[in-house]
Amino acid sequence: MKRRLWNLIALTSLLVAIVAVTIWIRSHFRADVINIPTGQDSLGHSWIELISNEGVLYWSRGKNLRDIPQPQHPGGQWDWSSIPTIPTVRQEFRELAKFFHGSEIAGIAWFVDSLSPMQGGWRQTGWRLAIPDAWLLACSSVLPAAWVAQRMFRRRRRLKGICPQCGYDLRATPDRCPECGTQQIKIN
Repeated sequence: MKRRLWNLIALTSLLVAIVAVTIWIRSHFRADVINIPTGQDSLGHSWIELISNEGVLYWSRGKNLRDIPQPQHPGGQWDWSSIPTIPTVRQEFRELAKFFHGSEIAGIAWFVDSLSPMQGGWRQTGWRLAIPDAWLLACSSVLPAAWVAQRMFRRRRRLKGICPQCGYDLRATPDRCPECGTQQIKIN
């Protein structure tokens, strides 16, 4: 059961790595923008926004507040658009991060946007995060690499005549491990 769970987690991580590579390559040609409204109450509406542009994934979550209370509405449908790359997004994000005293460590930047004024009496509050696509790829490829290394290690043990589970020498009993009872599979 543990091995199946480990295989499932490694496979999921591999799929995330493949998606990260695809997004990374695509982001140099097209900017993808996903807007997800998450609800509206009497004070304003909240949203999540994902932008993939020039090798960086920008993730924003916030709420637009209005000075005058509005009627309540449930969240709307999400919206996806693909446009040519926007060369100024990275510079604008860095300028906003400096203005709001944000932080940047190893290419990952974040800041909290607190009550910045907008047109028409609206104010915006929330947080923003910028993660290079290379970080997503690196983090999501660790588990598949460990899975491959484990498989190679176990195969090498079997070929040497050592039990892959407990490390017992199997030269005298090649069919079954006398220590842990694991049935051995012959590899030619």
